[in-house]
Amino acid sequence: HRMRGYFTWSVGGYHDVFRNAGAIIAGHESFGDTVLRDEAMVATGSGQNGARLMAHILDEAVEGLGFAHLADLGSSDGSRLRQLLSRRPAASATGYDISAPATALARQGFAKEGLSGRAAAVEANVLDLVDGRYRDSRAADVDAVVSVFLLHDLLADPGRRSRVLPGLRESFPRARTFLLADTMLRPGPEEPEHLPVFATGYELAHALMGVPLHTTDTYEELFAAAGLRPKRV
Repeated sequence: HRMRGYFTWSVGGYHDVFRNAGAIIAGHESFGDTVLRDEAMVATGSGQNGARLMAHILDEAVEGLGFAHLADLGSSDGSRLRQLLSRRPAASATGYDISAPATALARQGFAKEGLSGRAAAVEANVLDLVDGRYRDSRAADVDAVVSVFLLHDLLADPGRRSRVLPGLRESFPRARTFLLADTMLRPGPEEPEHLPVFATGYELAHALMGVPLHTTDTYEELFAAAGLRPKRV
């Protein structure tokens, strides 16, 4: 039961991707065109995992940041922002997510918990923020940025990969802290003979979607090139 978010995410969100795996590999189907994911289930599963497995880590990492206005990139169903704002009555936040169903869930959650005046859920592609195609006046007030399990999606296109982190810094000019959490590939020789079933499923789903995953070294190189200095890992 504690791990149910994994099942919600994979079976609920990506059932069509796994069901069509053979056709995708053969080139008869393609993700994003003829094969889609259930975005509401992906958002719900991410929220379940966040609450059960990551909430205490996020709380500890955010403690001491002292932000006034937080931006959450890939905010999903808004559960992460609800958690962070519940303990910080003077703070406000804006969540950005590409998914309309996830944004709708976030707005419902903010309204239910009386946070609508302090939290906004914006349906937007973060890459449009990075490239300057989408501008949001609230971004100018953001002094801290959080991103959980989105960075690999933003870095998917090799041609624009080096521009993502510099673009984020330009999009949030007042932000002095970026709290970036993401999955990372382990170096090949160090991998165990059998990966945990969810790690295998996660890597398979992303391979079928054409989204590469990265090692720690890749992230560190991109951080350095963008002028980001790790305060803590």
